[in-house]
Amino acid sequence: MQGPNTLSLLLLAGLALGFLPESQAEVRTYPNPMHQGYRLDYCQAFGQVCGERVATQWCREQGYQYASDWAIDRDIGDSQPTMRLDNDDVCQDNQCDGFADITCGREGRSFRLPNLGAATRATVITPDRTGVAPTVMPVEVQLLVPGCHQWEPGILLCETVHEYQHCRTLLRDGKVLGCRAGLAFEGAFAEPRAAPPGTYEVSLRSRVTATVYEDRRGEGRLKGEARYEVEFNIPEYGTSGGICLQRDRYLYKPTGPEGGLSTIDGTAACSESIEGRFSAHEDDLYRAYDLCDARDAWGSKIDTATDLMVAGLFHFASPTASEFGSQGGSNIIAPFLTLRAPIRVDCRD
Repeated sequence: MQGPNTLSLLLLAGLALGFLPESQAEVRTYPNPMHQGYRLDYCQAFGQVCGERVATQWCREQGYQYASDWAIDRDIGDSQPTMRLDNDDVCQDNQCDGFADITCGREGRSFRLPNLGAATRATVITPDRTGVAPTVMPVEVQLLVPGCHQWEPGILLCETVHEYQHCRTLLRDGKVLGCRAGLAFEGAFAEPRAAPPGTYEVSLRSRVTATVYEDRRGEGRLKGEARYEVEFNIPEYGTSGGICLQRDRYLYKPTGPEGGLSTIDGTAACSESIEGRFSAHEDDLYRAYDLCDARDAWGSKIDTATDLMVAGLFHFASPTASEFGSQGGSNIIAPFLTLRAPIRVDCRD
């Protein structure tokens, strides 16, 4: 590995002063990239175009500008069918290759982070020796707030309410791209489970829009709300099954002024669905502006999302000691999922 060069030192000095050069880029690595529910095929039709061009096209569909790195996953078609990006053909042959990972990037602002107490990586774009093609150079950055780490590039996941609220002050100051609270199930109930596909049905209707204005960060307007209905299958309980007594509704907000807060209500029969609505909030307005700015999308429209975590708390009759030991077991099982309500952002110049 090469030692730090002059550019690296200048960047680290800039970080210490709270700014970064305009050449910074945002990157993200996607393991096992997918296309319409299938592993992304390494080639386009007939294997004539493979690798870089496919990766770049896929990255652009994710809102990035280019693919800076990619790796092949050979001969996976028979066990993990692949789909070609250009014509959506599915390949189930053992000679079909996929991508093991793709790293996407876009120019613009990336890790304008203060010190959060743990190391992360920023990436900058520098010209190569010919001055033509961009290259990606990693730069180590130290963070300042304990209790948080990167969830996505520029977005922090915080493990205490105090640190989450501090992260929100950094968001308002434009030093991070977003904050999430990661406390959803801490001491709330036993047996939380991410609901696997096929065990629930979701109906989500969203008409949320945001309008932001160039050079007027923090101003703008939010309109609309998302309505949802979630029907969880009643979970299995114990080796011989169990009697489900009731189902409660558990809601958790991972972002916004109420990030880290949860509510339990809506007691109903186990077979009844969970319904509700949620809206965007002031943090989404900041994030919408920052995305317009990072993507240089002024004068156009882009998409983002706001999240809500929903769980069904299913209460079962107490299990027998023979199944769960002398102490018995928890009588609550909680399948959960995160609803992402799309937000259409109008980037006004």
